Amino acid sequence: MTRHKITLAAVLAIAAGSAAACGPGQPRAAMNQAFLHRLNRVCTADFAVMINTSKDPFPYPDFKPDDPQPGMLPKVGRFFEPNVAVWQRLPGQLGTLGEPPTLAAGWDRLRQLEAKSNANGIRQVHAALAGDARTFTATYHIAHTTYQQVQDAEQQAGLPASSPCQKVFS
Repeated sequence: MTRHKITLAAVLAIAAGSAAACGPGQPRAAMNQAFLHRLNRVCTADFAVMINTSKDPFPYPDFKPDDPQPGMLPKVGRFFEPNVAVWQRLPGQLGTLGEPPTLAAGWDRLRQLEAKSNANGIRQVHAALAGDARTFTATYHIAHTTYQQVQDAEQQAGLPASSPCQKVFS
């Protein structure tokens, strides 16, 4: 498993959904370099924390998020629980960066979707820890949808593929 944002959605192999913001052959707009540098510092630090607190690979390869075994859920929740602190602080960190001088609408959309994704991830961990299969499965489906929306918003905001934020957000 490659090391990406350590969320249940990513580990459980979310499939791509909607079309990308930029079609084939269209140049991708670039995020302002000074803003990108500040953003990358935040993402680099948060990704380092998530890598240091998460085991790799995901230790439950037979886990089925659409039909989870309630007895397995607390184990899955404990695997992801160390990342909750990052998910709680990331939306505030992104907010303190302010607005980029270009592509502000794309940045606002990305920031909103990332906050939604993080809140859902936290709810998903709590549901797993509680053995609540119904809520867990509901949050899995939300994560599945939000994952592709975040990827599309990354393109609209001009976030380059080389940014460490691609690992934190996706």
